[in-house]
Amino acid sequence: DRQQMVRESAPFTLEISDQHRWSAPLDLMIRKVLSEDLARALPGKVILPEEPAPAQARKIVLDLTQFSADASGTVTLNGSWSLIESDEAPRNFPVQLSQRSAFNDYADEAKTMSELLAQLARTMAGALASASAAP
Repeated sequence: DRQQMVRESAPFTLEISDQHRWSAPLDLMIRKVLSEDLARALPGKVILPEEPAPAQARKIVLDLTQFSADASGTVTLNGSWSLIESDEAPRNFPVQLSQRSAFNDYADEAKTMSELLAQLARTMAGALASASAAP
């Protein structure tokens, strides 16, 4: 949780850039991008975080354990997400995604991170559509 972009430059070694910074806190950007991607995938069925939600609305909780680039430019997104419905136990879904950035620079790594969030949103939308269709 810092303004500077961070990436692995070698195993167990992090490089903190003084020239490359996030435009906003990373956690807020992840929430915004993922919410917008989900809203596009499920038109009319997603309530954005800033909007009031009805009491019966299902909720999504995202827990990321890793979202970073390694020395080769491979961006990894690991963690899980949970679907919480008011009267049921949460359903948990593991997440393990990775993709190599084309140019192995900070701008391309940020783009690859956005692409992984879009991929996660598509996966989540499929699971949510299936959950809605289940009896």
